[in-house]
Amino acid sequence: MKSLFFLLVILCSLLNGKVLIPDKNSLAEKLSINDKEREYYLLNSNEYIVQGPSIISIYARMALPKKQKNTDSFSININLEDINETSSLLDISKTFNKKKDSRVSSLYHPMHNYTESGKVEVNIPDGKFKLIIENDGFFSEPVLLRVIEKKIDV
Repeated sequence: MKSLFFLLVILCSLLNGKVLIPDKNSLAEKLSINDKEREYYLLNSNEYIVQGPSIISIYARMALPKKQKNTDSFSININLEDINETSSLLDISKTFNKKKDSRVSSLYHPMHNYTESGKVEVNIPDGKFKLIIENDGFFSEPVLLRVIEKKIDV
């Protein structure tokens, strides 16, 4: 019985994630997804301070006018820098081509729909880093992000 309890505690600690708030841009929007509220942040060169070892999950959705029939693709650029240096450790550009998700709505913007969520996972090594996420499109609809950090126990 003790070993089962110990295993349960270990699994819960591995699944525990924390939503990160951007350092400079904290314009939040609550989206209702399957009747559950989730807070997303407008993508505008968002910066986060992250501590490794951890796994960062980035969920991206694009806002679309309700009358728009088809979706455009949208892109984000992810950059990881050591906090003490200016050199980039990681530079990823990710393009999503997602359909409209009718289960997602916003009280703040009732005339908009949102795409299905695009997901990117980034492994953060041991240390302290600056994670920078930028909108990679030139003229595009607003992109919303939800960033979750899951610590890895070593």
